[in-house]
Amino acid sequence: MFNRTNGKCKIYSHQPRENNSLPSNDIRAIFQDSKGELWIGTANGLATYNAEKDMFITSGVNALLPNKVINGILEDSGQNLWISTNKGLVKYNVKTAKARIYDISDGLQGNDFNYTSQIKSPSTGQMIFGGPNGMILFHPEKIDDNPVTPPIALTGLKIAGKEISIGDTFKNRVILKNDLNEIEELKLLNRENNFEIEFAALNFISPFKNQYKYMLEGSDKDWIEVSSQKKSR
Repeated sequence: MFNRTNGKCKIYSHQPRENNSLPSNDIRAIFQDSKGELWIGTANGLATYNAEKDMFITSGVNALLPNKVINGILEDSGQNLWISTNKGLVKYNVKTAKARIYDISDGLQGNDFNYTSQIKSPSTGQMIFGGPNGMILFHPEKIDDNPVTPPIALTGLKIAGKEISIGDTFKNRVILKNDLNEIEELKLLNRENNFEIEFAALNFISPFKNQYKYMLEGSDKDWIEVSSQKKSR
């Protein structure tokens, strides 16, 4: 880093034993957002630079990224960061700390992007990201995610590892008399507490991107995320 005031230069590097050093010495993107925050994209994740404390802070977005190789960073008018990686393009909402991952199934030319191969039009806000398979050009404000939460269908029940279908007996007792989706409640005995319920969202556009949470009232204190596992225990 070059200090224009005193003309001095300071070199920063990754220190494996220091939590507040650069994530990697392979710097692939440097971006200052509209709030003055300096983002450093590396081959091992994203960090911000704290000038007051002269240290780097690993960003929480790293846990949400499909790949930690950061190739480019841009900001839209809503102060969301658009981050290109080796496995897709990420829209990161800095305010909510939530991320949306876009890939080939969403219309990208490819999942891999070249580093320092991005630009934003100052007049229109249009963004361009380039990669080995071409470039993607879009208006970030015009990209809307589907706001409708798809319905959930219960697709299976297992007790003690045994799959239970309608009319099946488990230890001389019929568990399911009707389809799981048609019953209001499922009554299980104490000895039947080792059970598993499978479910699926009825959304077939990139179904592997569906994310799930479940909670067993009276047992779980909070919602449990299961991503694409689609089963609760």
